[in-house]
Amino acid sequence: MTSSGKVPTRWISSLPAHSASAKDYDGEPTQDAVAEFLASEYGYEAGPEAHPYAQAIARGRGELDQLQATRGSVAPLTQADEIAWAEARGNSGTSIALKSDQLSRMFGR
Repeated sequence: MTSSGKVPTRWISSLPAHSASAKDYDGEPTQDAVAEFLASEYGYEAGPEAHPYAQAIARGRGELDQLQATRGSVAPLTQADEIAWAEARGNSGTSIALKSDQLSRMFGR
């Protein structure tokens, strides 16, 4: 039901024979009254309305599931990897600092 108290058109239009239902109904414009009328006249039981973003959510979950299934484990970078990366990029300051840190650990300082 909308904030104005009327039954949403999409609710009635989801019925297989919605045109006949809309023409035959002359009761109160409340969701409960319409649901009772549709159940008694046509055997229609209304299910829960789908979330407006249900398809996007399902698609996103599917993409995440696919990524998770195909992901590989990523090993953390070692200090040697970091030194090699810094040297490859020409970053001598970082390279020297990493090597100094490595030497400090080797000698327990």
